[in-house]
Amino acid sequence: MTAKVLPFVTVRNPRNLEWLRIARKAYGYKGLKNFQNECYYYRVELEKGQNHTNAYVRHMSNGIILEASTKEYAIRRRLHSTTDVASALNLGRVLAFRCLKAGIHFVTVVLPDVDTSEKASSQAFRTGLEEVGLVLKEFETIEPDYSIDKRYHWVCHNPDHGKDFSATEK
Repeated sequence: MTAKVLPFVTVRNPRNLEWLRIARKAYGYKGLKNFQNECYYYRVELEKGQNHTNAYVRHMSNGIILEASTKEYAIRRRLHSTTDVASALNLGRVLAFRCLKAGIHFVTVVLPDVDTSEKASSQAFRTGLEEVGLVLKEFETIEPDYSIDKRYHWVCHNPDHGKDFSATEK
């Protein structure tokens, strides 16, 4: 007995286009509004306060989707201090574990330039993210092209890439 093959498959995962690298990232004005003009699907942010440290995963259109903080009792009770380098390292591990459980494997890390005392904790946070297995670089998107999709017939290509079109040429 043979099984029937479906003629098409409907994928109901809204993040499927991001996995396939087909979804467009925020370019233009929307990209300029982003922190440090980064175009991303998921961005990891570290926020250090006077008493606590917070880490977030921000989606390009949905805002904050995951977070870990030293305000959480389960994290706070295992730490000696909630603002030192060890807390940043462990917060990176917890956030990376939550990302992998949620199906987020590739993120962009944007850590602001800070003084030397904050630099050690930022580096420890990045190390904690990498230790668990989170990839800290997103792949480039596949731009739509006529050779890929015939619906993009209006995309113009210049066949003479090496030719100089200057006004003085006759």
